[in-house]
Amino acid sequence: MKKNEKKTIYNSAYFGLAARGVIFLILGFFAIKASYTSDPDKIKTTSDVFSFLEDSSYGSWLLGVVAAGLIAYAIYTFMLAKYRRFN
Repeated sequence: MKKNEKKTIYNSAYFGLAARGVIFLILGFFAIKASYTSDPDKIKTTSDVFSFLEDSSYGSWLLGVVAAGLIAYAIYTFMLAKYRRFN
């Protein structure tokens, strides 16, 4: 594996995992909010998280950054599948 390929894998992994972390953080916030109010109807799904990001200020920018991060995560998983070695 070349040095550039390794750098691409690491950079896409960091960016992609950060984007997934943002999504899971917002999902966790909604879950904690639902448990605090004892209302299970307030638990949201990932589509609700994307709607929440889109409805916020700078929504289209936030949604674009998260989408780019999820694409970077996909690149990371494909490259991991290609270059991973099993004993």
